[in-house]
Formats: sequence, structure tokens, C-alpha cells
Amino acid sequence: MAKLQFGFEFVADEDQKSHIILIKSITDDDGKKYSIPQNYQSCKAHPYELMKLPEFRNVAKSLQKRGQFRNVWMKLSDEILQLYRDGSGNMIINNYLLQDISGMEQSKANTSADQIDTTLIRLLEKLCESESMKDCKSTNLNRACDKFVLDRFEGKKMNSNQWLQTYESECNRLGISKDVEKIEALRLFLDEAAEEWFNSMLIKHTISSEWVTWKEHFLQTFADRGWSSVTYALNYKYISGSLLDYALKKERLLLETDKNMNNITLVNLIVHGLPKFIRNKIDRQNVTAPVALFSELRKFEDIIETKYVKANENRFKTFKTEMKPKFKQPCKICEGRGNKNRYHPVDMCWFNVRENKSTESNKRINSVLEIDTTEDPKN
Repeated sequence: MAKLQFGFEFVADEDQKSHIILIKSITDDDGKKYSIPQNYQSCKAHPYELMKLPEFRNVAKSLQKRGQFRNVWMKLSDEILQLYRDGSGNMIINNYLLQDISGMEQSKANTSADQIDTTLIRLLEKLCESESMKDCKSTNLNRACDKFVLDRFEGKKMNSNQWLQTYESECNRLGISKDVEKIEALRLFLDEAAEEWFNSMLIKHTISSEWVTWKEHFLQTFADRGWSSVTYALNYKYISGSLLDYALKKERLLLETDKNMNNITLVNLIVHGLPKFIRNKIDRQNVTAPVALFSELRKFEDIIETKYVKANENRFKTFKTEMKPKFKQPCKICEGRGNKNRYHPVDMCWFNVRENKSTESNKRINSVLEIDTTEDPKN
């Protein structure tokens, strides 16, 4: 007896209502697989003795759903085997030579595996390219942000409109034109309350929204509708330190309130906050622009430094003398009477008060006696 492996599949019949079992392939002991033509796949085209074998009955029990298949080895008698093999050992069915598909299946499997590998490699390459592009974009954005000439916005005393205009001009200068890139870069220049505003905007509108939306919300949130920044800029005066630092800061504060302010007004307001003795040394005719004022103020740095150093030294000396510890001294009157370790002012001493009262009474008595002696005797 010899063994052959039959490939069974459970499929629908032509009427699509009933089911039949088809024999699609035969494999011999050497592992060679042969395909069966479609017109010979029905069980009716095979010998009836094959259907009586217990292996076939087990296959019929196992296949219950469409599309299920089983590869089953079956022991065949010589009579049945002659129906599947000719005298030369070729695999046949009803004298029809079957095609060996073992090599074809292997080549197909290899081809499909190669195709899968190629597809996976391409997908991985695309993923790597996209990741590298993202990294490259983020790196380029960080490099561009390092070149920004802009202070961080915290949302308190800064002019939001002026700051946002400067931010947009810097974006244009450094080639940041996409809305997403502008929004990503904006986060790097926000502090404190402004940073909290950015996080809430991410939740409400996401980073993929339009830049116009972010711009409108930014100006509405941080719009300066009061006069605090204006009054602060106008009342800002020199107290101590460098004159040039004061002038530069006041110029910035004034320009934040009105960027179109002319040079004469800027100079007048900056000079207004200087000490009087410095104002008197500046020639108004020669100073017509902030730049000229800055160079003029640098001449007086040594004077202002010497003056304020001396003033601070005098203050320190006065403070030092005032802060000297005052030691208590015992009362001299009490010590003279033998009462030691009595610490109180001499004016408040009980013995001193008593003596003063006695002297006052003696003075009164003496004055009365004096008056009596000076009066003329009565006739």
C-alpha cells in the first residue's frame, strides 16, 4: 500500500444553496504537488472506493463551512493507486497527466515574499524620510527662532499690538511663512500668563488652525485698554545707576506707547526724567535726536557716579551712627545716695524731683520775706 496526500476544500455548489467537497491537489511521498483540473475536482470524478475510506469520512465531518480546506494523507490499495499513477510513475487522473506545481508554488511563495519585503522596505524608507523631514523641520525652526531679535512676551506691561507686529516681521525675515510654523514658534517667546493662554488655545483651536485666528485672540486677550502703560512711560524717572541705561529704557517705553513719536518729543520726555543738575548741563540746541542725547549723557556718567557715591556714603555714615547701640548708665543721683544699679534718666529721678520741689518752696518763702522787709513801716 502507498500513501498520497489529497487537498480537500468545502465550497458552494453551482446553485449556491448546497455544498460540495472538491479535491484540488494530490501530493506524493516525495513532496511533489500536482494540481487537479477544475473538471476533475468533483468527488464524482474520482473512484468510489476513495469515498469509502475512513480518512474521507473524517474529512466530510471536519469540513462544515465554506472555504475550509484540509490536506489529508490517505493509504491507498494497489487497485486505487493504479487510477492515480501510470506504469512510469506519472500522476494521472482518468488518463489525464497532472501538472507538477510544487516548483511553481515555491517560486510564487518566494516572489510574494520578495514583493512583501520590497513593499515593507519602501514603507520603512518613507517612514524614515517623513521622520527625518519632521526632525529637519523642527531643527530648522529652532535655528530660525534662535535668530529672532525679540523679547519674550509675558502679557503685563508690554504693548501686545507692537510686539505681535515685530514677531510677524521677524517671521517674514527668517522665512517662516506657514501658519503651523508661526504658531509653533510663538510658543518659544511666551512667558507666565501668555504661556497659559497658548496652552488653552491649543485645547480650543489646535495647532492646525489658521494663524489669523490665533492673532485675533492674542490681540483681544492682551489688548491694553487702560492708561497704566502710558502713565508709567511718562512718569519714568532717573533714580540711580547709569544715565544711558535710563535713557534707553525710557525711549523703549515711550515707543511702545506710540511708535510714531517724533525725535523732539522723545528727547523732551527723556530729559524731563533726568536730575536737575544734569538737565542744566545739556544744551538743548545741540540735542535734537535721541542718539545725540545718548552720546551727551555718556559724558556725565563719571559726575553722576561720583555724586551718588558720596551721597550714599553720607547716608551710610548717618545710618551707622543711628544704629549704634545705646548703653544704659546708672543714675548719678541714686549712686550719690548709695543706691546703685538704678538705671533711669536723671531728670526722672525721684530724689531729683523732690529736691526741685523743696528749692522752689524755699524760693517762695524767701521772696515773701524779701517783700515784707522792703515794705515801708506803717505810721
